[in-house]
Amino acid sequence: GRCDSADGQGISAWGSAEHYCAWQCLRCSPLGEVEELHLNETNMRGSLPAEMLSPLTSLRMLNVSSNHLAGEIPHSLWTLPLLHTIDLSANSLSGTIAQAAANASALRLLTLDENRIKGTLPAGILALPELERASLRGNALSGALPTLVSPSLRAIALDSNLFSGGIPPQLGDWTELEELSVGNNPLGGALPASLSKLRNLSLLHLDAAMLTGTLPSGISLLSKLKRLDLSRNRLGGTIPAQLNDLGSLQQLDLAFNAFSGAVPPLSALGGMQRFSLMCNQLSLPLPLGLRTVIASASICDLSCNAFS
Repeated sequence: GRCDSADGQGISAWGSAEHYCAWQCLRCSPLGEVEELHLNETNMRGSLPAEMLSPLTSLRMLNVSSNHLAGEIPHSLWTLPLLHTIDLSANSLSGTIAQAAANASALRLLTLDENRIKGTLPAGILALPELERASLRGNALSGALPTLVSPSLRAIALDSNLFSGGIPPQLGDWTELEELSVGNNPLGGALPASLSKLRNLSLLHLDAAMLTGTLPSGISLLSKLKRLDLSRNRLGGTIPAQLNDLGSLQQLDLAFNAFSGAVPPLSALGGMQRFSLMCNQLSLPLPLGLRTVIASASICDLSCNAFS
């Protein structure tokens, strides 16, 4: 069964005389093979023991999040043939991700947020055939963003790392993607025109990414977009009037850029909850259509502009 205590007592009985399938924090198959380990918030310390994982060839799910684990991720973890869910988030794991991770063909959900992992992403890790969600926020990963991702991938979160080299134009090939979050990285470069091909995108976070250039009008083709955050970049030019085509938009943050000219009429964005154009170089007149946005948004900030 799952662990039922946050103080590590759930695994204190491991090694008792009863069969291990009766122990807390794990789940077995009918044949007595360990299939799931739920060891999150169990006060685990030390390193993730390779000798514990290697024999678990039937393991499908591993959750050791929110512990005090340090050291490197053992190579053997990536070689478990049936493992489809890995959550090692909120620990102090370090080192790099082994190239063997790109051969973990059963992997569907990968969560390595909030660790101290460095180096580059293994080539092909986001192109694994079954991968649906990959979240590696808050590490020290570097190098270029991947150009190849799996058609099954729905969500990528690589915020708060050290990725650089711009947003690859191959981004336009990631057509099944629903969430893309790569903010707070020193990416640089412009928003590629191919961004307009991501028609299934509902969330796009590219804040604090040192982006330059303008906001391409093709972004209006992302009709499912609900949350768009391009704040804290170096984007300029005018805000395209085509943003008014994003009728599903609930959150728009373009704060701390260099957008200039007048704010376009955004009268179709009546579902807006959070709207910020603060600290740009926008000027009067403010369009009447903006009243729709102001009326619906619980947070609305136009301060620190040329008309303020």
